[in-house]
Amino acid sequence: MQRCTWILPRADAPLESDAGTLHRELGLPLAVARLLCRRGYRDVESARQLLHPSLEQLLDPLLMMDMDRASERLARAVREREHIVINGDYDTDGITGTALLVSELRRLGARVDFFIPDRERDGYGVTPRLVQRAGEVGVKVLISVDCGSSDHEALEKARALGIDAIVVDHHEIPQRPQAAWAVLNPKRSDCAYPFKSLSAVGVAYKLLQAVGARLQRDATPEDGLDLVILGTLADVQPVVDENRVMAALGLARLRSDSLRPGVRALLASAGVRAEEVRSGHIGFRMAPRLNAVGRVARGKLGVDLLLAADTRVAGELASRVEGQNTLRKQIQEQMVTEARESAARLWSEAPRPALVLASESWHHGVVGIVAARLCDDYGVPSVLIAIHNGVGRGSIRSAGDVDVRAALQETSELLLKFGGHREACGLTIEPEKIPAFRERFEVAVGRQLDAAVPPTLHVDAALQAIEVEPELVDALDRLEPFGTGNPEPLFLLEGARVGQRSRLVGAGHLKLDLEMQDGRTLDAIAFGWGRDVNPADVIGNRLDALGYMRRQDPRWGGGCQLVVADLRPHGTPVGESP
Repeated sequence: MQRCTWILPRADAPLESDAGTLHRELGLPLAVARLLCRRGYRDVESARQLLHPSLEQLLDPLLMMDMDRASERLARAVREREHIVINGDYDTDGITGTALLVSELRRLGARVDFFIPDRERDGYGVTPRLVQRAGEVGVKVLISVDCGSSDHEALEKARALGIDAIVVDHHEIPQRPQAAWAVLNPKRSDCAYPFKSLSAVGVAYKLLQAVGARLQRDATPEDGLDLVILGTLADVQPVVDENRVMAALGLARLRSDSLRPGVRALLASAGVRAEEVRSGHIGFRMAPRLNAVGRVARGKLGVDLLLAADTRVAGELASRVEGQNTLRKQIQEQMVTEARESAARLWSEAPRPALVLASESWHHGVVGIVAARLCDDYGVPSVLIAIHNGVGRGSIRSAGDVDVRAALQETSELLLKFGGHREACGLTIEPEKIPAFRERFEVAVGRQLDAAVPPTLHVDAALQAIEVEPELVDALDRLEPFGTGNPEPLFLLEGARVGQRSRLVGAGHLKLDLEMQDGRTLDAIAFGWGRDVNPADVIGNRLDALGYMRRQDPRWGGGCQLVVADLRPHGTPVGESP
């Protein structure tokens, strides 16, 4: 039954003292106070700043390399009504970054248009064709968002045509584009900006801060933070430091009455009430819809939706986005079926440290999603490559703690190009080199797996039954949004007896009534566990349950609910963190 090793936090008397102080001074439940202390917020002031984020906590944008130069040029373009065009990537980070720049620059009085490339026709990034067209229509400033760092030819062409290019990016860049007017990227080796993990939309926000200050206008456009949180969480950036501040304020914006029509329509199509939106809704409902238009249609539709100022128009655009998302699901499910069949054949020969699959029938825009499915199925990094017109374009998703970018680096001479980060990468390859790539990639991943440790879950705290109250969930909500670097807290509930009403629901989900030691019953749901656990086999048994505390749907009472991460028979030994 138990899937992972559990590691409990070590007992710490000084921590208990600090937690007591936070409990008294900030009115937090002790379980949440202990959690904050274990995450490094042991004094009242640091905990208060975490719980009460404000725009004043943001860093000075001029600390970023080239920001002074970029903001001066863009402010001049706004004042002189020069033609500006934004070229954004077709994923959620690029779409939200583009929408943010367009909406805020127009608010400042700029003359600005935008372009989102077609994945199949244009490919990724800034293309010479776009630059040529921009020159023909009199564009003076070109801003690339979430792309552009590797488009040296296109940027050289822009400079030759008298177009000043500002690159707004956050990817690792082996060679800075020399032809750009400015390159805003905190990951530049010569950039001293203190926080390195901004998303592209986050960098765009910093640019707007600097431009607003130069124009003596609002230097902190708070109403753009709803777009910043969408791009930041969709791109799986760490929700810490400056990202934490912007995301928390953005979440408050999403829950407010002053929500922009396009975002409100997106929430409605995703079946989410604005006042109840959480980080999980962004990652699993909103972002996939925006990503879908870039995967199977044109990302421009996503920008149009976010920019829609009219409720009726926003609703129509959201319906079109929903249609593209439905199409994406259909394509995806067909590909999942085919990929699983291919993976089963390959796995039948021998278990492998990684899966590398390719097909001429697959849609390039969906390979990343399907690769993630195979990671879940097999627990190993997975590569899916779609071959079209003699070129293979693929996506890689990691499993466990494998750094797929490092593994990919070891195969670089076989690739036309590649990029990404340790959890996910993209690549372009000649089809005839795929067998050699598969062999080399498996070896590279295998070396990492040899040094890997078994999967573990780090328990934030063990809960007593008396602590399982709605007030606990309300306090945890103040730590939202959750994500990388700020994970949703994992709680341990020990010795709960499985009640008679426990059953399977939906598509193989295990619904548990957990009778706690004080006699109360806690509603629990273990998604997907119906494939492994028969309710009849555990009813009446005592279990230890590890999971996330949530507020139950108001339609079912609105009390506490445990979303199960792992289960084990009561009394199983647990390790202790160092």
